[in-house]
Amino acid sequence: ANYGVSICFSGGTSSGKTTDIAFLLSNIQPNKRIVTIEETPELIGLERTDGKGNVENRIIQFITREHPTDELNIDMNDILRFSLRQNPDVLVPSEMRGAEALAAQEAAHTGHTVITSLHANNARETHGRILTMCRMSGTLLSDDLLSMLIAEAFPVIVFKKQMADNSRKIMEIVEVAWEGGKVQYTTLFKYTVWENVTDENGRTVRVTGKHEKHGRISDKLLQRMLENGAPGMLIQKIGGAPD
Repeated sequence: ANYGVSICFSGGTSSGKTTDIAFLLSNIQPNKRIVTIEETPELIGLERTDGKGNVENRIIQFITREHPTDELNIDMNDILRFSLRQNPDVLVPSEMRGAEALAAQEAAHTGHTVITSLHANNARETHGRILTMCRMSGTLLSDDLLSMLIAEAFPVIVFKKQMADNSRKIMEIVEVAWEGGKVQYTTLFKYTVWENVTDENGRTVRVTGKHEKHGRISDKLLQRMLENGAPGMLIQKIGGAPD
C-alpha cells in the first residue's frame, strides 16, 4: 500500500478483514494522507504520536449517516466522492456494499491507493462481487470494460476466513490481471489445511496448516511498485519465483 498498489480484502463476517486493514494502515508512511470511510467506527487507534504526544501521521476519518429524510442521508458513495477533494494518498472505503464500488475503482485509476473490503466466499468471487456493486450505480459501461477496469484498479485480492477453531487466517493472496479479453488470476500465497484437531466431543480445537508461496508477482505490478518508490531490494525479495 505504500507503493501505489490497491488491495481488496474479501471474506465472510468476522473473518478479520478490518483488523488486517487497520494493521496495514498503521504501517503506512507518515507523510501519506489517509482517508477512511465507515458505517460503524472500527478503524480506531490509527494515529501515531512521537514521545511528546504530537501526531505524526495524517488521518481523516468519515462515518456514514442514515436518515429518514433522503436529503439528509449521507452514504458511502457521497463521502467517497467528497473525500477525493481532500487529496488522499490512501483511500479506505471499508466494507463496500453497493454503488460506491464504481467510485472506488475510479479513484484507484486516478492516482489514489484504495484499500477496501467486502463480503465474498473466495478470492475469485471477489471480482464478480465488485462488478455487481458497480452495476448498482446505473453505469452504462459494458461488463467487459468494467471487468478490465476493476482488474486494473484492484490488482491484489486478499481472502480471509474464520476457521473451525475460530482462528482467522489469510487463505489466499491473488494477483488479478486483464489479459486476452478476460480476467486472469495468479495465486501468490495460499494456506493449506493439514488437519482439524478435535476434542472428545468432536469440536475442532485447533486447525493446523501452512502458508505456501505459489506464483510470482507479475513484472507489471513490480514495475508499478518501483515507479511508486519501492526500494530495489524489496522488489528483488518479493519478485522471486516460488520456493
